Amino acid sequence: MSAEARRESVKVRIASTCQSVIEDPESKWKELKDIGTLCEDRDSEIARLASLSLTLVYRDICPGYRIRPPTEKELSMKVSKDVLKTRAFETGLLEHYKSYVKMLVRCSGAKKSRAQRGKGGPDAESAIKCLCALLIGLPSFNYRTDILSAIVPVFDKRDTSHAQIVTDALVEVVSNDIRGDLTLEALHMTAQLVKQSKCNIQPCAFAYFLKVRFDEGILVPMVRDRKEILSRSAVMSFGEKKKTQSRLLEATFEMYFRVLKNAASPAPTPGLPLLSAALTGLAKFTHLISIDFLGDLMEVFRKLLAQEDLLSDALKAQTLLTACEILSGHGEVLQVDTGEFYRQLYTMLGKPSVGAAGWQDGMSITDQRALNHGTLRVRAIQKFIGGFKQVDQARMAAFSKRLTSASIGMEAGECLGSLGVVRQILASYHRVRNLLENERIGNGVFQMDLDDPEHAQGMSAVLWDLCLLSQHYHPTCAAAAHEVANLPLSGAIAPPPGSHAPSELAKAYSTLRGDFNPPIPEPPTQRNKPRAPIDQKKFVDAYDESFKRNVISKLGDTVDTVEARAFRRHFRRVRAHGENFRLRRERDALARKISAMRAHELEAKSKSKSKKSSSKRT
Repeated sequence: MSAEARRESVKVRIASTCQSVIEDPESKWKELKDIGTLCEDRDSEIARLASLSLTLVYRDICPGYRIRPPTEKELSMKVSKDVLKTRAFETGLLEHYKSYVKMLVRCSGAKKSRAQRGKGGPDAESAIKCLCALLIGLPSFNYRTDILSAIVPVFDKRDTSHAQIVTDALVEVVSNDIRGDLTLEALHMTAQLVKQSKCNIQPCAFAYFLKVRFDEGILVPMVRDRKEILSRSAVMSFGEKKKTQSRLLEATFEMYFRVLKNAASPAPTPGLPLLSAALTGLAKFTHLISIDFLGDLMEVFRKLLAQEDLLSDALKAQTLLTACEILSGHGEVLQVDTGEFYRQLYTMLGKPSVGAAGWQDGMSITDQRALNHGTLRVRAIQKFIGGFKQVDQARMAAFSKRLTSASIGMEAGECLGSLGVVRQILASYHRVRNLLENERIGNGVFQMDLDDPEHAQGMSAVLWDLCLLSQHYHPTCAAAAHEVANLPLSGAIAPPPGSHAPSELAKAYSTLRGDFNPPIPEPPTQRNKPRAPIDQKKFVDAYDESFKRNVISKLGDTVDTVEARAFRRHFRRVRAHGENFRLRRERDALARKISAMRAHELEAKSKSKSKKSSSKRT
């Protein structure tokens, strides 16, 4: 039997067996062994089909709770036939399920022993998909720890496709985990992996952290309505729920702080693969961080920003955004000097946005998707300017000038977002509107090259850059620049109709993905009219007549007749020289043809003579 014929017959066998088990699992559970045997077939395609089919069968027949094996005392007791049948079914189901999970763990890419290397089974990707499907479909069933211990180490491998499969599964499982015990188990395994690998694993390993369910009412020390929390916790008691939530919070922030500590250490992990994900998580859960740790956290941020060659400009922008999220929240009680953060942000605005030396060149494709393709700087500026109540107006003037100057070299989306930030500054700070005047208002001269907004003399600047931006190739950017340049110098400024946040504008009008908003209209189609052939002789004669009429006649009025005759003689000689050159070229070509024809005639005569002599001899 050929391989294709065997596969077809095995497909029919798998389908019929699976259908039989699903129809009556308590009576037909022993047939699971037949499909389990096919899962270890040497033919990888048969093993893959059997494994995927068996996964669906187990998801259908296994209960949604953990099966507890009966104790010796329970086995010695007399029970009815139905109870014995259920016990036999659960015991046999657990045995087959355990062997199936072990087989998937063996094939999922873990290290194999010498005895296991010769066994068949599905490929690593199919095995990982089956393990993830079992975890999603049976999150509370037995051997969950074995499945997690097999799929979490996938984050330590270079294959991003396998890591993404595990990430999608953990995101779905954690999102639906109400009790939190499964999430806590996954967090502990990931934390151990981060510690062993020294923060050098796939960045998508932290994606499911953002889906962790934190019940803030339980985490808060002062709880008013204890009965309400008890009703929400359902099966779990208040103490168990609070303990689980505290351990979840501790495990999550332990990994975030470990990544930050590694980045600020003298020997950080090359590339800092987890820093962006850690900063994203800290920005989301900043309201859950204890105030006791905020001071140390700000100090770590300062160390990261102080190292020029360590962070890319994209990571610097995200670090600044996270710091502002913390300081604008419950971190306001801290007495923190934000001047260093403003200087770092001001310095970053002086660098190009895109291009060969642009700050986005240091980002990977995955980071660009996570950071909304160019809106990161706009988000950081918007947060820093609007997140604090007391800000020096001279500093805001320097930011406005640098923003308008940097907008000239930005792509359309970021340019529009930056102009939106400038408009917000002008609407909030009345003195900064003096930058719209034609003459300098403040004392001193604006120092463009100084990377300190407090000492750059921003009130002495003039926003001449808006004139250039009003001629922007993007019509929306040009209209926004024109609108900002014509803002009133006094009085309240109303927000524009249908206004959006600057970061939303930067994302909506971004051209980094190749699209253009609004779409560029197609040029009108024009039929190509056939052109008449040009008569060379008529063109030359017409040109000579035009030259004589427009040039020679005018020269005759202002130049001596002798010079006019000299010009005519010169042009005659030029035409005669050209004609002579053409005739000589034709003569040479004719001579070559004649010589070739004579040579051909001589060759033909010699061939005819040789034929006659040979015929006479015969």
